[in-house]
Amino acid sequence: MKNFTAEVFWASGHFVSTVGLDEEMVRAHIASRMIHIKRRCATGVLLLLALETLSPRLVWGHGALAIGLPDDVAQDGLAIGVSWDMPTPDAARSQALQQCLDFKIAPEKTRALCRVIRTYRRQCVSIATDPEPGMAGWGWAIADTIGDADARALRLCRTTLLQFCLIAVAGCDTRP
Repeated sequence: MKNFTAEVFWASGHFVSTVGLDEEMVRAHIASRMIHIKRRCATGVLLLLALETLSPRLVWGHGALAIGLPDDVAQDGLAIGVSWDMPTPDAARSQALQQCLDFKIAPEKTRALCRVIRTYRRQCVSIATDPEPGMAGWGWAIADTIGDADARALRLCRTTLLQFCLIAVAGCDTRP
């Protein structure tokens, strides 16, 4: 059945009747839905296990951090590139480096300094900077939780400049 926007009106799993329903019919419907759900779940689990076994590249979880760091961050800015949830360490490095090279708010000479400084797996990365133009405050951290990474990055940012620091980039490798 379709509604006026041509979308499916009823979702599978709904059971509606206005007349002639008894408790036994409802229980039979629920039991049949449970069997259907269990079959779908079992099929999904088997498919995931087969994919993981047959293709280890699908088990992602690699990240990298690339930074272009000039001698004078206050004058020349900072270029940043981060990757996470990548299939291999090389893919993580490549994406982070490309993001750093494409970091358009940094001058070209700063982007030319981009280098991968760290790779990680199943962790979180945070980069803190002073949001004011011409300020030199910045810091980065990789940790097991986003809270720890944020705290460390902010702490490092404040050691380079006793001004206001904010988390500019943060993310976690979420794949197993």
